[in-house]
Amino acid sequence: MDQAARLYETGKLYCDRGDYTLALPQLTESSRIYLSEKNHEAYLKCLQNILRIYAEREEFEKITQIKETLHDLVIRDGIELNSKTYYILFQPNEDIMSN
Repeated sequence: MDQAARLYETGKLYCDRGDYTLALPQLTESSRIYLSEKNHEAYLKCLQNILRIYAEREEFEKITQIKETLHDLVIRDGIELNSKTYYILFQPNEDIMSN
């Protein structure tokens, strides 16, 4: 298992436990590595968990920043978002917290 995968698994474990303070740095670093490797599928998995954390913390401006970053990535690199990412991103912010 490579470094990005270890970071993701650890971050997801913390996220699932509700320990967002420990999860966020792990997931953020993992997403950075996956993006630099152009592993867009794994990058999106990280972002889904990061979005969940921001929604739980009601940090809606950070959710908006991720939306803008993804929009730029879709245009620049032509990546395709999966249905789960669309669902998380394009529902009202209050509904994100229920996922």
